[in-house]
Amino acid sequence: MELEIGWRNLATSNQHFADLATVTVHQGDAELAMVERDDDFTDSVAPQADEDFEFTYQLDNQTQPLKISIVPKKGTAKTLTVNLE
Repeated sequence: MELEIGWRNLATSNQHFADLATVTVHQGDAELAMVERDDDFTDSVAPQADEDFEFTYQLDNQTQPLKISIVPKKGTAKTLTVNLE
């Protein structure tokens, strides 16, 4: 499963998403293993610039929903549940 994340650097200096937050994907009670990470994940992004990057995960099955969480180092985690069809 490929997960694409787009983000905008709202800071006043260059930032790396990898330094700002972590991304986890769970299926049921298990955290899925990441099998590939896009190089853009560690790119330095200028203020007010947009960037996107992809992660690839190995699904445990094709039926259980996924819970995708982005946990910032500062702030509140955001979790999205995705039903597989």
